[in-house]
Amino acid sequence: AVISACEKNGEWKEALQVLATMLRSKAESTTVTLSAAISACQKGSEWENSVKLLEDMMQDKVESNTISYNAAISACAKKSEWEKTVRLFSLMQQSNLKPSTITFNAVIDALELGNRWLEASQLFARMTQHEVKMNVITFGTVISARENSSEWEKALQLKSLMGQCKVEADTITFDAAISACEKCAMWERALQLSGAMAHSKLRCTSISSNALLSAYGKGSEWRRDLQHLGAMARSKVELCTITWGAAISACENDAQWKQALQLSSAISRSMVESTTITQSAVTSACEKGGAWEKALEVLGIILQSKVQVDATSYSAAVSACEKGGEWLRALWVLSLMAQR
Repeated sequence: AVISACEKNGEWKEALQVLATMLRSKAESTTVTLSAAISACQKGSEWENSVKLLEDMMQDKVESNTISYNAAISACAKKSEWEKTVRLFSLMQQSNLKPSTITFNAVIDALELGNRWLEASQLFARMTQHEVKMNVITFGTVISARENSSEWEKALQLKSLMGQCKVEADTITFDAAISACEKCAMWERALQLSGAMAHSKLRCTSISSNALLSAYGKGSEWRRDLQHLGAMARSKVELCTITWGAAISACENDAQWKQALQLSSAISRSMVESTTITQSAVTSACEKGGAWEKALEVLGIILQSKVQVDATSYSAAVSACEKGGEWLRALWVLSLMAQR
């Protein structure tokens, strides 16, 4: 009872102390007490202690159960210890214990965090074979795995499967699906998902909003990009460095240097600090738009600021001067580059 109380409060040290006292007094360890101690360690992110206690259970021939295995597996998963998570999952099945939804979710999460996307998808498929119910956490984790492996079509198939399984998508699921489309420049699909998200009465997050911005940029849809940026501001979605960077990159890709300069000015008026990437994109936009004077102006601003100047900014300024027939200025920029 004492260990269970410690477990509920996440007091893993106290739980281990009580357990040690019990063992010294030669009190018999039970499945309940050891499972509670493992759960306490899991809540305290103490995966090594969780695994050690589970191993002690097996060594002392104390019967383990789904709760004890789930706690140890979840503890390892939280720390991205995917190999140990998979090993415990295998031991659980060898012990003739049926993995639950919690078990599968934890193992899939560990594999996703360990960039083992194929194994995560294979394990997801096994849930059907084991007749284990899938929930929103299951789908969200597997869709994230597909996002990270840039498999947008499979991510959308999984999103569709959620409806067939009568599992309602949440914000995390939509974020992952939209991000998967963004990585492959599928802005139309990302836009559809954003609309579905609003239809589900889920508020767009900075993750999904930034992903949609980036998708527009990769699809050369800079006008949509700027419209979406305005909508984000009106909806009071946080405009961070990633947001401004995505919007400026969209303008850069289409040589819209005037809009890029306006966005750069907007950054300076906001509480967000400009970065090397955003300023490089502005310089590059000016170069692509044939505005060599503005490219040099931006370069000058960067040099006077705390932002580190990279080779991209210098190269864009040199190229802009070259295109404008300003060879002396191009040589001057090269000399600046050599000095830094």
